[in-house]
This record gives sequence, structure tokens and C-alpha cells, in this order.
Amino acid sequence: MSKKYYTDEEKQLITELYKEKKSLTEIAQVCNRSVSAIRTFLHTAKTSQGGSVRHAEIVELTSRVIADYLSNTDVHAIDLAKKYNMSDKTILKILNGKGINTKYSNGRNCLVPNTDIFQNIDTEEKAYWLGFLYADGSIDKKRRTLSITQMSKSIDILEKFCKFLDVPVKLIKKRKNRPSEQYLKISSVILCKDLIKHGIIPNKTYEGILPEVSEELMKDFVRGLWDGDGAMKKGRCIQLTGSKDTTEKVLSWLLLQGVGPDGIKIYSYKPTTHQLIINRYAVGDLVTAILYKDATVYLNRKNPYHNCPSVSQDTECIPE
Repeated sequence: MSKKYYTDEEKQLITELYKEKKSLTEIAQVCNRSVSAIRTFLHTAKTSQGGSVRHAEIVELTSRVIADYLSNTDVHAIDLAKKYNMSDKTILKILNGKGINTKYSNGRNCLVPNTDIFQNIDTEEKAYWLGFLYADGSIDKKRRTLSITQMSKSIDILEKFCKFLDVPVKLIKKRKNRPSEQYLKISSVILCKDLIKHGIIPNKTYEGILPEVSEELMKDFVRGLWDGDGAMKKGRCIQLTGSKDTTEKVLSWLLLQGVGPDGIKIYSYKPTTHQLIINRYAVGDLVTAILYKDATVYLNRKNPYHNCPSVSQDTECIPE
């Protein structure tokens, strides 16, 4: 039978051990009591520092969790959860609550150094990835999770995005029920809030409004958009699928770049589905040159110059 009452000597000993920052487990071992009994006593007795002991215990435990996480970049939420007898969700809540950015995928997490990278779109890479995510990215607002799915033949684009965010490529997973597809999931409140601010929202492909991007970076944004939602049909035409706002703004931008109006049109298949169709033999080569010539970030299989690095400005290098 467990002890129920404490002598004055036991009370003093427990209090002194606690003030010496001994853990509840250590105190329980010294006093031959259960951890729950020690916790109950301290909670009832309070401490001279003020506030409940339970609160002080939580503060101390939180500090230890954060210290463990920051001292080892390979540690995962599930590892800390086992160590501290918590759920991985509680561990992530502690870390995120202290402003520590994490990525969460399949029960695993790690640091996302560039979580605020989309706060301002001021480089070629940022503009490109914003366009690509506008086309192929998906955000779960509730979980604040960014998801990207690609066919295996386009795995290079997921690898490049991992490098862009400085996160491990091993986070890319194969779908169990669709082996030809691979996906990447990244959870970050800050990252998702910034992307939502720029228009990466549910149903954006058919209902969204194109984000505002500076004129000097518009080429990179459109290239990302094209890598995500563009296609070449039987070598005869190039097409971009999107909302009315998206296709009209891209068409207006292409016209400003010197692309002639002949051979380029917008078709409406449904009230919310539009396609910008470009005749390859009319202006297709010019469009691809505008988007891909001298680009440093792109989807390999859609860049006509990727396999022809030595091609001159006047040489045609369009894949069949």
C-alpha cells in the first residue's frame, strides 16, 4: 500500500530537492514515492517562487524539449515524444509556439531554414517557385501544409524545390496506390501564410487571381506557371490551362514581349476552365525562347534548351 501522509521531514526534503531543480522522477526515487504523488504534493503545496508547481514543471519541460531539438537537427518529433512521454503533436506545438519553424511529414519533422522565403518575391527563384506552386501546389489551410505531387518523370522539380528550401530530398515520397507519382509535404505556418497571401489557395487553378509580380520577374513567374500547368500537344501547339484571369494576363504579358497575336488564342471549355493555345509553328519558338533562354531554374523535360546547353541564340532546339 502506498504512503498517504507526509512527515514534516519528507515535506522539507521534497521542497528542497525541487528547488535544486531535481526532476520529479529523481525526487520520487529519493523519497520512495510515485511521480504522481510527488507532483500532487508540490501542486498542492505550491512553491516559494509563486505559481503552481505544475506550471513550473511545464516551463522546465518545455525548455528541455526545445534544447534537445535545437542541439540535434536530425532529431524528430516522434523521438522527442517517446523521450518525454508526449504525443508528437504536443512536441510540435511546443516548438511552433516558441517560434521554431518545423516541417512535418509522415510523423517526422525537421527544421525549415527558409520558412519565410516567400515573404517578398524579389529573385528569379522565388518568382519561378511562386508560379510553379500557383499551378501545382496545394495548401491545407487547417493544417498549414503545402503539398506538391509530380509524375516520377518530373522528380527533378521536387528535388530542386527541396534544395531551394534547404530541406532533405528524402522527404519526397512515392504514393502507395500510385507508384508513378511522387509527392512532397511541408508544414509551416509562416510559409503557408505567405503563399496564401500571394494567392496559393484552394481552387486557384480555375478561380484564382494571378499574384502581383514585378515586371522584371514576370518571365520567371510565367515559366514556373507553364512548367506546372503547361503542355505540348503532339508537337503542334503549346497550351496553358487556368482561370480566365490567369490566361488573359499571361496572354497580355506575351503580347508585350513581342509575341504576335496571330497563332495565339484563349478558348473557354467550361465557365471556370480556360486554355491559352499557342501555335508552335507560328509563335511557339518565340514563346519558349522568352521563357526558357538563359533560365537557371526550370523543369528539365519542358525546357527546350536543357539538353542543348551549347545552342546559340539563333538555333532552334525544340523537343519533339
